[in-house]
Amino acid sequence: MAGKMLFENKVPVTQSIEAVRGLIAYQDGQEPQEMPTFYRLSGGLVLVLSNKKDAYYVVTPKACSCPSATYHPGQPCNVPAEP
Repeated sequence: MAGKMLFENKVPVTQSIEAVRGLIAYQDGQEPQEMPTFYRLSGGLVLVLSNKKDAYYVVTPKACSCPSATYHPGQPCNVPAEP
């Protein structure tokens, strides 16, 4: 996949809707009909749709790319529970 990596220098990087759509299509073999509120990958890595629904934040057990993480360093972000 071209474009930014999910991790650059071990810091999560917020991803565009298009990048996550391409990742889901690659992983699942087809593009999603609707974009999910979150998409769980391996190793505790979760992509979480922003409130504005314009990007996905990258969340790990130790870090998050959301703007709020700047104001709460060292605190884990809330990750949605499995339905």
